[in-house]
Amino acid sequence: MRIGHETRLGTPLRDAQAYPRHHGSPLRTRQDCFSTTKGTARVTCPMCHNPATPTICDECKHQTARDLTWLATNCDDLETNRINRAYGTHKGNGGGGRRSEAPTPVREAIADALYLDRTRNLKQTLNTWARCFNQPPAPDGCLAKQARILNSLDLWAPHKTAVSAIYSTEMHRIVVRLAAIVANMDETKIRLGTCPNPECGKPVYAPADAREATCAHCNNTWTATILRRATDTELCETDAEGTAGELAVMLDTFGIEIAPSTIRSWASRGKLMPILDKHGHATKHYRLADAYKLTDTYKQQHLD
Repeated sequence: MRIGHETRLGTPLRDAQAYPRHHGSPLRTRQDCFSTTKGTARVTCPMCHNPATPTICDECKHQTARDLTWLATNCDDLETNRINRAYGTHKGNGGGGRRSEAPTPVREAIADALYLDRTRNLKQTLNTWARCFNQPPAPDGCLAKQARILNSLDLWAPHKTAVSAIYSTEMHRIVVRLAAIVANMDETKIRLGTCPNPECGKPVYAPADAREATCAHCNNTWTATILRRATDTELCETDAEGTAGELAVMLDTFGIEIAPSTIRSWASRGKLMPILDKHGHATKHYRLADAYKLTDTYKQQHLD
């Protein structure tokens, strides 16, 4: 039996002689799992190559359980929340959406790992693995449930060990990929607003999707809604001014990503009025409050 035809993600494995190598190495047969030293067969775990009896070592089994638990915990957030936050409201012309809502590459990375990657995606891996246990495939939005079902099965039964070794290895690579995306999104912090504590008034930073944040100066915790309203009030009432480039930097400190060219475009179309000098001539400086009121962030804050 040719292993290459039995290990595609779309086809349940039936060859109990096939085992995967870690880190992208090609598949090997069960005979390759035994090395001979002075005529004695040495059994090694086909997933991590450590000595094990009879096939998969306990650490690899525990790692598979940890990966499935991670997916059961995080897939709902990835499928319904983070992928949409990454898609966001940022327009192609630089409409001033919040930074966490802007980067299309993040959305594409999540979608590829979950559904679209033709060589290795989570939906295909979990569903093909589940079919080997006579479980129905999971549609989009239900991958967390599929992970919980797999975690409840006897994945390492003697006649299922080869199948689970193949797909648990594929799953682990995808989990590492998704965990890196999540960590990168969580590390990105923006200025949510100014601390409402009258004795503090320092800026408060947190991930853009945080529901609450703690001031690092006075240790008071505020909801993101209160901080965003405070930011909106601050930006609407500020007297700050600057060039298009300077305003873009100022807005970026509040997590509002907008290109200087967009600000200049607003000015050229008459949507953003320049500051006049003492002779009544237009300058290349604009009010920060006026620029902020043209952004998508301001429009979302004032939907009511």
